[in-house]
Amino acid sequence: MVSAVSYKKIEVSYNTFSGSADTYEKIELSYNTFPGSADSYEKIEVSYSTFPGSADSYEKIEVSYSTFPGSADSYEKIEVSYNTFSESADTYEKIEVSYNTFPGSADSYEKIEVSYSTFPESADTYEKIEVSYSTFPGSADSYEKIEVDVDILCLGQRSPKWSI
Repeated sequence: MVSAVSYKKIEVSYNTFSGSADTYEKIELSYNTFPGSADSYEKIEVSYSTFPGSADSYEKIEVSYSTFPGSADSYEKIEVSYNTFSESADTYEKIEVSYNTFPGSADSYEKIEVSYSTFPESADTYEKIEVSYSTFPGSADSYEKIEVDVDILCLGQRSPKWSI
């Protein structure tokens, strides 16, 4: 599935819709790999929804994983752990998505970590999304990391800053 020569792309799109006090936030991670011989398309979608309402909040994480390797001979596992730590008005939220694949002969370990932090100062909020992708094909390993900083103003505007 992941060979020494492969093309990898990670796209992160962050959408927020603040109506009144409710907010809907969605993170989409699409991962495409083309080993050369057997092409495969892999997509991971992480949807995060929060509805503050009062002091308590309802939080939901949905992860859908689709793969089309051309030949069904792979074992795939996705683990999602969500941690939130609220101190007074500040909140720290972390989403970890670890993906393990074992094609049989040439196995590989892939991990994707998505860290989401929000620090509300007055009415403004600073939100940062960190996506680190690590792959170890066995011989030639590679490390890829994408950091996305999103500043959300009072009016709901945002100014994403990409650093690869």
